[in-house]
Amino acid sequence: MAKRNFFKLKKNKTLLAKLLLIEVFMFVFLVGFLPEPWHKMAYTSLYAALFYTCALNLAKYEKMLWIATVPFVLQWSAAYFDFHILNAASKILSIFFFIFVVIVLINQISKARNVNEIVILEAIIGYLLLGIVFSLLISLMVQFDPYAYNFSASGELKLYDVVYYGFVTLSTLGYGDLLPLSPHSKSLALITTIGGQLYIAVIIALLVGKYSSRRND
Repeated sequence: MAKRNFFKLKKNKTLLAKLLLIEVFMFVFLVGFLPEPWHKMAYTSLYAALFYTCALNLAKYEKMLWIATVPFVLQWSAAYFDFHILNAASKILSIFFFIFVVIVLINQISKARNVNEIVILEAIIGYLLLGIVFSLLISLMVQFDPYAYNFSASGELKLYDVVYYGFVTLSTLGYGDLLPLSPHSKSLALITTIGGQLYIAVIIALLVGKYSSRRND
């Protein structure tokens, strides 16, 4: 019975898209309102939920569910056993997984016949997931070069600083309170900024084109 409900849930794409948007929204925006000691637990829980909901949103979800399990297991193992190599491997796999999800979302938007609720949801989710991808890249860079950014004078990396800096850079807001210090971190900042603008340009072009085409019909 539970398995049947699981497959039924997968078929409701709108419900899954809304669930994924809620999880991404909480990951990006709401964790900062929690007490700081809760941040790590909140990020870990939402991180796991994101993997599985993303996998459910993909067409070949049976295989993607198993693939989504690998980065999370690696991350949990790295945190439990304090293995930096496993932590780096988890981030690298997560980056590729979320990039794949973003590509799939863009492809689904491009193939949609008209602009409807699910298309709008997928467009928003894709942008927020792209911000998470760049935040993971930043975190990975800090792991190998603790002085790539001025995140903390003590050298302690705070997850919210990474997410905050990633999205501030992605949106080209650039307050200037957190800065890239090394050549490679500055290059990543440029890639993040251009990547965010390109995504918006492509998605807006697709949505406007579909809306105009629908009206002409």
